[in-house]
Parts: sequence; C-alpha cells; structure tokens
Amino acid sequence: MSPEQEIQLILNNPAYFFESTIFVIFQVLSGIVSLFFLVSTVILLKRGGGMQRHIRHLIRAWNASYIPMKKMTKRWMLIERSLESGDSLRWKAAIIDADNMLDEILKKVGYLGDTMDKRLENVHLDQFPTLEDAWRAHKVRKFLEEDPRYKPSKEVVARVFEIYKDIFRETGLTL
Repeated sequence: MSPEQEIQLILNNPAYFFESTIFVIFQVLSGIVSLFFLVSTVILLKRGGGMQRHIRHLIRAWNASYIPMKKMTKRWMLIERSLESGDSLRWKAAIIDADNMLDEILKKVGYLGDTMDKRLENVHLDQFPTLEDAWRAHKVRKFLEEDPRYKPSKEVVARVFEIYKDIFRETGLTL
C-alpha cells in the first residue's frame, strides 16, 4: 500500500492510524529521540556532578532535625543586647555565641563534619547564598579566640553581626 493510500485510509477511519506503517515509523522515531534525550541527560548530570550532589541534598534533608525557631530567636535577641553595651569582652562573647548558633543550625540541617570548618566546606553555594559571608564571620570568631587581647571596634562588631543577621534571616529565623 502506498503512503497516499494509507493516509487516505487514516483520514477516512482515524482508528486505522494505530495499525498503519506510519504509526510504526512514528513510534520508532519517538523512541530514538527519547533515548537520545535520556542519554544526554545522564551524561550531563554525571559530568556536572549534579546527580550526586542532589542525592546528597535529599539525604541531608531527610536526616535534618527540627530547629527550635522560638528558642533560637530568643537566643539571638540576647546576643543583640550585648551589642548595646560598650564592653568589647561582651562583644567578643556575643560573636562567639552567634557563631556557635550558626554551627548548631548547620548540624541540625544535616551538614556533616567534626568541626564547623568541615561543615562549611560541605555546604554548596546553591544551598546557602551567604556562604562566603558565613566564612568571613567564622574567621573573625576564630581570630577572636586566637588573640584574646584583641579588642574589636564597634564598626567591626556591627558588620559581623549584620552578616550573622543576614544568615539567620536566610535560614528562616524571624529577627
């Protein structure tokens, strides 16, 4: 049967389309195109490391534990009160406490590592847009612990607290 005759049969009886040679050709071409897109997707995911990263994110989200938002918000308010004092020792303690608070959130969200440094290394920028700021603030905290004689200026303390505030807002704390 010629293609013209087959098309005429399909036009007269639409159900015949599923028995026609044209339908078989359509199925084969659809299968080839689908296979091409499937293989391309797998190759792109493997090259970009996206598949493993997404699987890790899913596992991390599954294992995440509850973050007590009210408790964390109250804790943040106590930390902020330390800013109002003129005492650099209280400022330093408040920065350390804010960093500890961030570390607790990272643990609860499910980031692995023995130290906060290791946990921050396991965070991907896609998941945590303020990751670079978190590193900066954490480095300030580490410096304060290493040099107990250092007295930070009010401006430095205010900037570090602004970073922590942005991070905590991002995690959903109402500040």
